[in-house]
Amino acid sequence: MTGNSAANKPVEANRESPPTRISSNSWALSKREREVLVLLAEGQSNKEIAFSLNISVRTVEAHKSRVMLKLNLRSLAQLIRYAVKNKLVDI
Repeated sequence: MTGNSAANKPVEANRESPPTRISSNSWALSKREREVLVLLAEGQSNKEIAFSLNISVRTVEAHKSRVMLKLNLRSLAQLIRYAVKNKLVDI
């Protein structure tokens, strides 16, 4: 064996993409969190988002909660305002 153990590790096929920073004062959001944020801001319900992304409603709710926590938002209205202000959706 070589001394480089990282070279001997298998590559994960379904590794999640690196987080995306969407504004200078926000925490990084994952690709999926950003997708959920945009769909919520466009007016889709949790059930509609779950169907279109092929995930459960509870998973949508978890993503929404993490987005709101990371961005320090307390309501859906604040989340929508954030998305519009940061040009993630058109009005």
